[in-house]
Amino acid sequence: MRWLWTLFLPRAWSQEKRGWTPAYVDAIYAMEGALRRANASDSPTIQRGAWQHDRAVGEHFSSRDAAKAAGQWRALRDAAAALRYPARAFSGAGVAIVGGGLRYYGVAEVNARRLRDVGCTLPIELWCLRAEQPTPALRACRLDPLGVVVRVADPVAAALGGGPARRDAFAKRMPATNKRYALKAIALVFCSFEKVLVLDADELAVRDPTFLLRNQGSVTWPDFWASSHSPAFAAAAFGDAKMALFEGTHESGQTVLDKRDAWRALLPYLFMNLQSTLYYYLTTSGSYGEGDKETLPLALEWATRFLDPAPKWTDVTHKVASVRPNSPTKPEDSANGMIQHDLDGRPLFLHANDPKFSPFDRANGRHNRAPRDWRHWRKGQVAALLVEGGAPNVSLDLETWARDALYDLGCSAAFHGYAQDMLDKKRSEKWTLDRRRTYASRLPCKLAIHAESEFGAMTFTHDDRDRDGPIPARPGPGDRHLAPTRDLAVPALPLGDGATRACHAALEEEGAGG
Repeated sequence: MRWLWTLFLPRAWSQEKRGWTPAYVDAIYAMEGALRRANASDSPTIQRGAWQHDRAVGEHFSSRDAAKAAGQWRALRDAAAALRYPARAFSGAGVAIVGGGLRYYGVAEVNARRLRDVGCTLPIELWCLRAEQPTPALRACRLDPLGVVVRVADPVAAALGGGPARRDAFAKRMPATNKRYALKAIALVFCSFEKVLVLDADELAVRDPTFLLRNQGSVTWPDFWASSHSPAFAAAAFGDAKMALFEGTHESGQTVLDKRDAWRALLPYLFMNLQSTLYYYLTTSGSYGEGDKETLPLALEWATRFLDPAPKWTDVTHKVASVRPNSPTKPEDSANGMIQHDLDGRPLFLHANDPKFSPFDRANGRHNRAPRDWRHWRKGQVAALLVEGGAPNVSLDLETWARDALYDLGCSAAFHGYAQDMLDKKRSEKWTLDRRRTYASRLPCKLAIHAESEFGAMTFTHDDRDRDGPIPARPGPGDRHLAPTRDLAVPALPLGDGATRACHAALEEEGAGG
């Protein structure tokens, strides 16, 4: 009867736990109990050595902490062997996208929109933190037409901590950056699907990835660099400091997980993300890409060596293709994007990792596309890589497509209310009025902040400079664009009459309709 405590959650939490069945809650508590048996809340500490060539050398545990870490991994082996897959907790196949807030909501919506554009009909869940969840109008006007269900991670993290009395198992112990990585771990393990494709917000599908979920087993993808896990990690987890686990590192912008097959491997995966300050460092030695990216491959490798039966998983061997930045000041060998391939070597995903696409980027407005070059990537480079890989529809300019999708979002009344809510919350992070004004002014349909109150009133104003001759007629997406919609590379969102009425009602409810 462990699930009974969920009946006494605060009202907001009660709404967030819709769809939680007793089997689902039992699955969370089974993991929580196994983590508790491994004493996951008591993290060892590591002494970092000198830095050399962007990597830490000479890192070591004290003898006491080394023994503690090794003991925890032995306890994990026993706890994982006793775990049973909760067959009634998860079902079907789907996509989980991690994103929210000023920086990540826009690209997350574009990600989902791109999946629908390439013909993917799988159900999609958007996982976010409570403080960054979409407003009712944004859900009704933008996400519901795409078939995207919002899932809030905070109650799951609270349950992993043993319930409300013990607080949040992740956020309480984590720096803000690590908390976002841990959000991906929660989404991967506790989304409602048995087979899941988890995507970072800043992914663009080249073609429909549904076929990845038709076969048994999990799939991971490569990164640019050589393996860099610490000998201290290999000693603690595998019992051999000199053990070479992988030739290269991994990139977790896309991951396929078969929960039924790999459920027991998810215990060490959650364990490492729970102790993120330690294991995000140990799994990369503080090298490039420190974060969660190595935790799932290492957990699967650990389960392969120590558990029976071992999970079925595939490491994509095709080398990741790098996308060069459109900047004369960046080195020739630098990269700010990557193209990942399927198991046959065909392009499948474009990861726009740095800088992130955002509705708050001035390059989304057409008036900013001339005379200077507005692109993040060199013109034609992505298309050339796709042609080389044999991808379909290579004539599509994916960067223009993404920009137009962000224009469509940034000029919508539904996003108006969400942006206002997020910028209001930035006051607690000591964002000044001038800083919020500057940030808001970057939208293609500018959000003006007036100092009429303590935090400033906010209104959208259309920038006429975006007009470049007559604006072609185009059906709007149904959520009352605050500026005329120009001819965009993205199709209008599919709102029928009923969905349009629901969208407008939500806008009126939050005062964003006009």
